[in-house]
Amino acid sequence: MPKSPLLKPHKLYTARGLSSRIVFMAISKAFGRVIHSGLIYKLEQLGMDGSLLNLLSPYLSGRSQIVRINDSFSNACFTNCGIPQGSVLGPLFFLIYVNDVAESIESSISLFADDTALLFSSRCPLHRHQVLTRDLHTLSNWSNLWNVNFNPEKTKVLTILKPHISHPVLKFNNIDLSGTDSYKYLGLIFHRTLSWHRHILSIKQKTTLRLSRIKQFSHLVPRKVLYMLYVSCVLPILDHGNVIFANCLTSDNSLLENIYTKAAKIILHCFRTSCNATFFSDLNLIPLSNRRELHMILFFCKIKTVLTSPVLHSFLPLTLGEISAYSFRHANNFQLPLFKRSLVHNSFFYKAPVL
Repeated sequence: MPKSPLLKPHKLYTARGLSSRIVFMAISKAFGRVIHSGLIYKLEQLGMDGSLLNLLSPYLSGRSQIVRINDSFSNACFTNCGIPQGSVLGPLFFLIYVNDVAESIESSISLFADDTALLFSSRCPLHRHQVLTRDLHTLSNWSNLWNVNFNPEKTKVLTILKPHISHPVLKFNNIDLSGTDSYKYLGLIFHRTLSWHRHILSIKQKTTLRLSRIKQFSHLVPRKVLYMLYVSCVLPILDHGNVIFANCLTSDNSLLENIYTKAAKIILHCFRTSCNATFFSDLNLIPLSNRRELHMILFFCKIKTVLTSPVLHSFLPLTLGEISAYSFRHANNFQLPLFKRSLVHNSFFYKAPVL
């Protein structure tokens, strides 16, 4: 199982003065790089054999491709790589094909489809550089072996905290990797200061554009249709990853609440200067801050009951019953370590148990 890029909670609470470097990487033409014979070999390594393997082998092999330009067609060309895109099995085959990339990696690695991230934390910049350099060399050898191409131009290095410390330049395939102050990964914009301001501004820009389009025909459709448009087109942008950026600053939270209020006014056909007091009650909506806290509680319960990845369950703080040998009435209560930094107090695994 690939290792998570997150620090263990006890390390996060006790680590002082640590800096982290994250290398974000993307695979070019991911589905077209899968070698059929290599995928079949990896399926065999996972224990698949017999009639099931014989059924999947013809599904992959013997495929041809044709190029069409206007009304002209090329000759059929048989290919020994690539998996059918748009199929149900395609994403699963790709995940199986790249699953062993985490082997022999010293740093923490995160895999999601064709997006890969390496993270390593240390007090010593040279130590971080050495570990990540070895891992990048390992990834380079793996990619050459399995015909997977990581695009160096799309590979970025993000250094979290302590920007005044100089860091050696990382290389991948003898190409210098450029650093960045922020990077969008899986729909979230991560900043070197761990601030969510840029991500909140991105949310504001997207939602404002969609709300302006909804407003253009708001007088032509009933309230129910406007509400459905808001729920389907705007609210998912506000909710995506909200358990992660729930610790945003009060000023950033105000920006999100303003979007929420603007949407309510459009749905209710209210003027911009109208009072906000009854908007949420008329639409049976709760403030975004309360909505994020509710999502944090639900997600925390899923982690606690192991309805998510077991890796996330290992991040939970210890309970009183796990710490003490005595029998307490509140033995299932989580014991949060003492830590002075507000950055930790606002983190998910520290804040969610308190809620």
